[in-house]
Amino acid sequence: MAHYDVNHSCGHTVEVELFGKTSARYEKIEWMERGVCPDCYRAEKEKEREQENERAETLAKSLGFSELEGSVKQVAWATTIRQKTYENFCKTGTPHPIYGYALIAEAISLEGSAKWWINNRQVDFVRIFKTIAANYPSAWQTIQARGKEKEV
Repeated sequence: MAHYDVNHSCGHTVEVELFGKTSARYEKIEWMERGVCPDCYRAEKEKEREQENERAETLAKSLGFSELEGSVKQVAWATTIRQKTYENFCKTGTPHPIYGYALIAEAISLEGSAKWWINNRQVDFVRIFKTIAANYPSAWQTIQARGKEKEV
């Protein structure tokens, strides 16, 4: 066990404790020096999260998604999750001949709990839609009925 100073690419120096063979320690130090320090890494990731949350919030407003209920952090995270669900469907699904993807946005808007979106973040969009349909049957039937309208 030994303590080493690592000069990261961001310009910060961090003291680390390394174990193992001396050659492996120096390889690890070289690898660590090519990257940013842990504090800068966390700051970069937080900035990326904030930008993604802002993007999702802007798109949610433009699509007419309902407001989510929960804490500020939950709402920010859930808005991003909901937006990614919508985008994943749009990448693989077929738009409605009259409404495009508007019915999908309306169906997604039925679930307004930030906690629900966070708890279901790993679930594929097919199961999400099935769950939303089961939780909001009358609203789902209304959306389905409009989806069956024929183009005039």
